[in-house]
Amino acid sequence: MLLFRPILTAGFALIALSTTQAQHYTFELIQVPRASITTPIDINNRGQIVGIVQGREQNAGFLKDGGIFTLIDVPGADPLNGTTASGINDAGQIVGTYVTENINVESHGFIQSGQALTTFDVPDSISTEVAAINNLGQIVGRFFPGPSLQIGRGFIRNGNGFTFFDAPGVQGPFGTFPYDFNDHGQIVGEFLDVSGFHSFLLQSNNFTLINVPVQGETTVRAINNLGQIAGSFRSGSVVSHGFITIRGRFFQIDVPGISTSFGTEVFGINDSGQVVGGVDVQGVPGVFRFGFVATPCSGTNADCVMWPEIGQVPGPPVIDCPGDIFVPCSSESALAVSYSVTATSEGGPPPVVVCSPPSGSSFPIGPNIVRCTASDDSGNQTNCEFRVIRRPLEFTGFLDPLRGSDASGGNFSAPIRTVKLGSTLPVKFIAGCEGTPVIDGLSSLQLTKYTTPTSHNASLSGKARDGHSSYFRVEDGEWHFNLDTRGSVMTPGIWLITAVLPDASHHSAWIEVTGAESTRR
Repeated sequence: MLLFRPILTAGFALIALSTTQAQHYTFELIQVPRASITTPIDINNRGQIVGIVQGREQNAGFLKDGGIFTLIDVPGADPLNGTTASGINDAGQIVGTYVTENINVESHGFIQSGQALTTFDVPDSISTEVAAINNLGQIVGRFFPGPSLQIGRGFIRNGNGFTFFDAPGVQGPFGTFPYDFNDHGQIVGEFLDVSGFHSFLLQSNNFTLINVPVQGETTVRAINNLGQIAGSFRSGSVVSHGFITIRGRFFQIDVPGISTSFGTEVFGINDSGQVVGGVDVQGVPGVFRFGFVATPCSGTNADCVMWPEIGQVPGPPVIDCPGDIFVPCSSESALAVSYSVTATSEGGPPPVVVCSPPSGSSFPIGPNIVRCTASDDSGNQTNCEFRVIRRPLEFTGFLDPLRGSDASGGNFSAPIRTVKLGSTLPVKFIAGCEGTPVIDGLSSLQLTKYTTPTSHNASLSGKARDGHSSYFRVEDGEWHFNLDTRGSVMTPGIWLITAVLPDASHHSAWIEVTGAESTRR
């Protein structure tokens, strides 16, 4: 490892972030000696900075600790593609990626603790790219599973174990790329879907899209333990601007006093609100990019630069789902139910609400879950759900001669009635709705023969016969079905008979069919 001292600085004293001076910053330019491109990527709470340096006939990572630069070059790394140091935690552990000349594996991860450097790969991957490490020692990055699945997937390494995740609707090859990870498990990064690239915040398994409220592209690169987010955006041109969120507002970051064609990019942030990044420069011989660190300062300091506010951080939509909807009983098997779900958002057009099943759909009896999603114009989503609960028709059990149903309808080992094959079994019941007899609609009888308590033949629905009909008839407010055991093609054994009421509710009882006159009653 080589040690260098900085040759170009323009900085001021570091002070802590406060809510009254958060938008005022000083800038310090950073250049690894003789480097044409210096790109800081992360900064920890001790002010140590890591990144990548280019232009010394190789690409290498670097650590800036106070006034000393240390190059990080993993043994075996390809000189052209080299080593990138992309993350550092408060313990000084450094992580990153290096590329080898091995054509079967494009890149590998590494972690450096003091002088000890360890390399690793996500198991069974063809490429591993490491982005960040938090103070718990957890590491995030992206990997490519193999030639048959050329799409990037996010990973979290915790100890020697790995957890994988994907943003919704991702497309290859870019897939999902997490860039930073704080101690609370919040992850920021970028993914590609059919509509393009999107920056995200992942927390509690929920993806939220992050967009600076200007027309253009947003790339979120960092998050600290206070939940502040930093990154870059382009507003309709090739010129890039950095940004940071402070108390729920976006602030634009541009390095002052620099002639640049491509602008400022921000890659890292610590808990004091210090940010690091790079600025492409013009008119400096042999230099294409300086790194920088921006530090919060008092607005009364003449050297402070105030960043302009560019808008509010959009929160997710607020969705208002109703409570459970209880629908009275009805003789309809499916009943249309309407409901209202609304949503609001902070500025912009109202969110779009989509529910499944939609309002006005027909619901069967019992509890039915309705899931709704509100989406705003930034792609942020909020979900809610409720139940539509249809009460079934009232049913007091089968009348004589069965005398029971459902819980009182026996079981495979103890049927409530035994009948002789060829005989007729009267099946009767009364249906009601809120105390009023129900005599409209159709009720049918289903037959299922069981060979064990849990094994049965295909249902003989439609083969139950009362003369030439398979439906109950109504007599004096009662539903009647004279089950013809021979005409219904029944055979000796244990049978479950099920009455299907007009609302499609089911009620059952067990019987035994014998081949001879039975004495069981």
